Amino acid sequence: MPPKPRSKPDKACARTNGTKSLKTRTRTKPGSNTSTGKSLAKGTSRNTSKTKPRKATGKGASKKPPTKENLRQTRAAVTIQSYVRRFLTKRRQEHDARRDAEYKAEIERIEREVWVSWVKRQRDEEERRFAV
Repeated sequence: MPPKPRSKPDKACARTNGTKSLKTRTRTKPGSNTSTGKSLAKGTSRNTSKTKPRKATGKGASKKPPTKENLRQTRAAVTIQSYVRRFLTKRRQEHDARRDAEYKAEIERIEREVWVSWVKRQRDEEERRFAV
């Protein structure tokens, strides 16, 4: 396989004299405090965008009572989930029982083969003993 062609470095990155490290250009926003080294006063933030205040979601938040339609849909969803879980559990149990039966049958077959080979070996030893 031929080697992959090398990609050309971006203009933002330039190799230094013979070293493998790359120098990258860092860009700062004009007027940002990081470029001048100034620190912000306590309690102020760097985000200058105007955002809406968040709604209260804790204990003090007012909740609308659920409607009859929402309650019916919730009850239906719970019923469907319970039937699906019941079905999947039953299917999993059948699958596990089938695999267990196959495993036990395989073990019995192997034990029978081992026993038959042991009996044959014993017969062969008895025949050798009496043949001499």
